[in-house]
Amino acid sequence: MKNAVLYVRVSTDEQAKYGYSIDMQQNQCFNFAQKEGYIITKTYIDDGYTARNINRPQFKKLLEDIKYKKNNINAVIVWRCDRMVRNNAIYHSEIVPKFAKYGVVLLSATENNDISPYGRYIRNTQINNAELESDLTSIRTIENLKEKARQGYFPGSIPPVGYMREKINKKNSSTSKKIIKPDPEKAGYIKEVFKLYTAGYSYKEIAAKLAKMGFTHNNKPCNKKLVENILTVYDIFYIGKFRYKGEIYNGKHEAILTPEEYAAFKKIRNQNYRPKQLRHSFVYKGLITCPTTGRIFVGEKQKGANKSGEYIYYRCHHACENCNNCKRTIKNEVIDKAVLEIIKSIDISEEKMQEIREDLKGIMYCNKELNEKRKMQIDTQLLKLNNRLSALYDDKIDGLISNEVYINKRDTWQNQIDDLMIELVALNKTQAEVFKRIEGMLELCKDLTNTYLRHDNTKKNILLKLLCSNFFYDGSKLTITIKEPFKALIKFAILKNGAPDGIRTHAYRNHNPRS
Repeated sequence: MKNAVLYVRVSTDEQAKYGYSIDMQQNQCFNFAQKEGYIITKTYIDDGYTARNINRPQFKKLLEDIKYKKNNINAVIVWRCDRMVRNNAIYHSEIVPKFAKYGVVLLSATENNDISPYGRYIRNTQINNAELESDLTSIRTIENLKEKARQGYFPGSIPPVGYMREKINKKNSSTSKKIIKPDPEKAGYIKEVFKLYTAGYSYKEIAAKLAKMGFTHNNKPCNKKLVENILTVYDIFYIGKFRYKGEIYNGKHEAILTPEEYAAFKKIRNQNYRPKQLRHSFVYKGLITCPTTGRIFVGEKQKGANKSGEYIYYRCHHACENCNNCKRTIKNEVIDKAVLEIIKSIDISEEKMQEIREDLKGIMYCNKELNEKRKMQIDTQLLKLNNRLSALYDDKIDGLISNEVYINKRDTWQNQIDDLMIELVALNKTQAEVFKRIEGMLELCKDLTNTYLRHDNTKKNILLKLLCSNFFYDGSKLTITIKEPFKALIKFAILKNGAPDGIRTHAYRNHNPRS
């Protein structure tokens, strides 16, 4: 008699859909073992795990026992091979070589166990079919969940804290369904979390206050992590929306927060954002690139020889065949000189400024006429949509349409009304905003050099990204191109050096920061 162990696995979905129960698998495996003359020494059971990966506690324990020769295992018996694995790569990398190394055979109680070349081919086909079935099931599941999300139903099994699932009976049917609704015991705490954050409290302070008030989740007092999840992971769920697979959907669940409460929270959250502190703030970070490879030069700070202070240079860290004659380094002061030449080249007189303003007035007048025409179109569309909503409600009251049809059409038309109202507000602001921005740009060009010099490195970097489209350095010269909007202004300006089309070139003569 030889020793064997059983490996039994079932996922929750499989047990519910196909009836692959633990008991059924064990019974058939025991019968097979008895028929083939094996003594069962142990059973490994993974209940509720997928076979697409090896992250299963009992599967790992089985491999460990085989490796250390526990239970004197001669064979592992499964009901079907897909109980052990549904991944061809795992089968050939984890199971086949390890079983062969320790003299263990894999036996199926219901499938082919022939070890001939033809038998191995059949076994491989069985594993491939199991993987294919698993992949197709996964695709269908994802698509079904996406469709569920598009219809406004949250696809998660557990709703976020503050909500609960309630079972309701379908009308004129013996079946029931579950809906998501605010948890009456926790909804008030959720509002308090957002209220406290908007008032300036930290996650830790909010958690302490809510814990004292009796707010618990999963039988544990409110903590910092729970508050963080409410405010960052689940935030939009509380205004009737939800995220799924990177997309935002309008949910059918009732909102806990008002739009005004959420808007106030978002404003504070955006203000509280703190960018990562950098060790060095380089002016030309992310600006200088190689024209051949497109690689970005990296800023570095080094101490000079004989304690002569620090110097900054930029270099490309990626040597390539195109850079044989390129030292791939350029000093900070060389770039400074070229940039100042660019900035000083924009010298707009007050007379030219007035010419630009007159031209802009004409453009703004034409734009205003277009805006007014669009406003009239929006007003007409809004009137039609509101009339449709009124008629739709009357049809529902008169029983001419079902509640489902009413809700679908109402939501569609209401979303269109919301979009039109947002556009209308934007049109009312457009004229003043555009003129204000243009005036700001003109004032910037009027005193661009002094504006640039008095800012810190971070703001200089931002200004250069707005002003220039690229900094190309090929090892011998630095080429800087002014962006198109600025070129339009420069047509009115006096250019101090003669490079055409807003392109400036600064010769670089073998400056070596390490020399």
